[in-house]
Amino acid sequence: MTEPRRTTSQANHEAIVTLRDLLDERICRVMAVITANKELEVSRHEAIDAKLKAAEEVLEARLILLNELRGDVLMKPEYTAQHEKLTGEFNNMTKLFQADISHLKEWRANQEGKASHGSVMMAGAIAVLGLVLSAVALIHELLST
Repeated sequence: MTEPRRTTSQANHEAIVTLRDLLDERICRVMAVITANKELEVSRHEAIDAKLKAAEEVLEARLILLNELRGDVLMKPEYTAQHEKLTGEFNNMTKLFQADISHLKEWRANQEGKASHGSVMMAGAIAVLGLVLSAVALIHELLST
């Protein structure tokens, strides 16, 4: 027997229901994927936080040990004596350097004075030479006339 003919409105209604079911199924799948990704990200962040906390604890323990070591070294009498000795030597060297610097400044001033004195003497010699030449030229002029 033949099936009864469907009307266009009945076919559209069945297509709409089927499309709605299809969309609902796809949306559920997408939501499941999003939820799974979110759970994965949360677990990753928890793992990272746990590793960071462990690293911070190790670093803190290391810093505590280093501070104890520093305190032990600074409290040793050998270190204190050596530190005072080196400080004294450093102060002595600083005084020597300051004395050397002051001697160099005096030497430079002395050299500048000598150069200035040499310039004055040279100018005086040139002036005397000029006077002598002028006197010779004057005498020569007087005698030749």
